Amino acid sequence: MSNPQSIISQLFEREIQAAVDKATGNDQLSREDLARMSPGQINEARRNGRLNDLLFGHK
Repeated sequence: MSNPQSIISQLFEREIQAAVDKATGNDQLSREDLARMSPGQINEARRNGRLNDLLFGHK
C-alpha cells in the first residue's frame, strides 16, 4: 500500500508532466481532436506519444 507522501508525489509528477507536455506542444489529444485529423496526422501523434492517455486509459 502506498503512503500518503508517495501518492502526493505521483500526483505532482503527473501535473508536472502535463505542464511540460503542454509547453512543448506534446499535450494529449482527445477523441474530438482525432475526428478532425487525417490518418497521417493521427499516426504522427501516436508516434509522438500524444495518444497515450487514450490508448492506455490514463484519463
